[in-house]
Amino acid sequence: MDSSSSSASSSAAQASNRVKRRDICRAVVVRQRAPFRRPDGSVVRFDDNACVLINKNGEPLGTRISSVVAKELRDLNYNKIVSLAPKTF
Repeated sequence: MDSSSSSASSSAAQASNRVKRRDICRAVVVRQRAPFRRPDGSVVRFDDNACVLINKNGEPLGTRISSVVAKELRDLNYNKIVSLAPKTF
C-alpha cells in the first residue's frame, strides 16, 4: 500500500465524519443562558448557548472546544468533551 492510497483512505474517513448542511445530528448542550440550579443550591448562568455535536456513541465529532463547559457533563459521562474543554465551570 503506497502513501497516496493511505492518505486517500484517511481523507475518506474524515469526510464521513463531516457534517453537511441540513444533516440532522445529535448534540449535547454544554452551556445555556437560562439559569439552572445545582443540587448544592447555587445558580449557574452562562453568557451564551453552546452545544457539541456527538456521534451515536457519545463521542464528539470535533477535536476542539474553545470555551468553558458545565461540570454536570462529567456526571453524565461525557468525559471526552470535558477533557477537550479548557475549563469546566
